[in-house]
Formats: sequence, C-alpha cells, structure tokens
Amino acid sequence: NMGKEKLVERLSWYYPLERFHTFVTVPFLIGFLIYYYGFEKTVLINSGLILCSAILYQGQLYWGIKLRKITGKEIDNDYYLKKFEKWTRTNPILLSSIVLTLPVHLILNEFKTDSFLFWGLFAHFFYVLEYVNYYQKQLMYDNINDFKYLLINRKLKKSSLLKDMQKRAF
Repeated sequence: NMGKEKLVERLSWYYPLERFHTFVTVPFLIGFLIYYYGFEKTVLINSGLILCSAILYQGQLYWGIKLRKITGKEIDNDYYLKKFEKWTRTNPILLSSIVLTLPVHLILNEFKTDSFLFWGLFAHFFYVLEYVNYYQKQLMYDNINDFKYLLINRKLKKSSLLKDMQKRAF
C-alpha cells in the first residue's frame, strides 16, 4: 500500500497532468483534426475524443478530490458521491452515441474503411478502457506495488474510485 507522502507526491503531478489532457490536449487535438482533415472525415474520431475528454474530466476531478482530502482539505463528500454515481449510469449511455456517429461517419465518408474509421473506433475503445479503469477494475499498473499485487493475487484490483464509492467516502 502506498504511503501518504508518496500518494501526495504522485497525485501532485498526476492530477494536473490529467487536468491538462482534459482541458488542453484533447480539445486541441479535436480542433487540429477538424482544421486539417475536415469535419466529415473526423466525425467518429472526434466523437470518441469528446467521450475521452468526458471520462478524463471525471478522472481528474476524482484525483483532485483525493489530493484535497489526503492533504486535509474539506470536500463535500455527499455532493461528489452523487456526481460519480450519476456518471456511473450515464457513461454507458454516452458510449451508445456510437450508434449515431458511426453510421454518420460511414455515410459522410462513402463507407470507406480507412484510418479515420480505425482511429475513431480506437478512440471509443479507449473511452471504454478508461471507464473500466475508473469505475470497475484498475487497468493501469505503473508502480512496483501494483505489479506485486497483480503477481501475488493474479487478478486486477478494484478501481480506487469504486472502492471509495462502495465505502461511501472519498
């Protein structure tokens, strides 16, 4: 288990990085794609990137809450629990938007199966992986303690957010 100091140190860089990707990297990428390739070719990619931005927003908010809580700052626990519980229900509904954007993309691009289609599907798949990583099972293993857990238990950990939601406290 990661000590408090190490967790504060980790969240002190991880939270701003997630925030940066949410509010700068993904919007910039969407604008870049539309500018250079046009709206029609990038419909599916950009709908996936918008979903990714939504899930990254939730993740950066969670890590910000954890950082504030662990450093002794007050948070409105009930407010955030309700917010994340709502997102647990709405995220799969957001993913279902692919039933609209995929046909639109295919029609606008004369049913071409090119890299724009592939990257669009990949962006949606990445959204699913991030959803699982935040709300179900931890998929990102990036430190020795995570790898030890995986080797010893031979199963994925519950996500940190899921554990906090189950104990009803951040």
